[in-house]
Amino acid sequence: MIKMDGIAAFVATAESGSISEAARQLGHAKSVISERLAELERTLGVRLVQRTTRKLSLTEDGDSFLPRAQRILF
Repeated sequence: MIKMDGIAAFVATAESGSISEAARQLGHAKSVISERLAELERTLGVRLVQRTTRKLSLTEDGDSFLPRAQRILF
């Protein structure tokens, strides 16, 4: 089952471009946001976010899922 907190973490991360900023916006630790993103990706069976030490970007699947995730939240 897809959890709303995972979707919220994904949308905040995608819109801010940063797990750190998403954590600040949602009032959680970075590790919590990262864990929720990983859980959402496992549930969906796709990689939504490409993470490196310096950069975060959405994958093709992430780009496709973002508008639906935003509609779910808003």
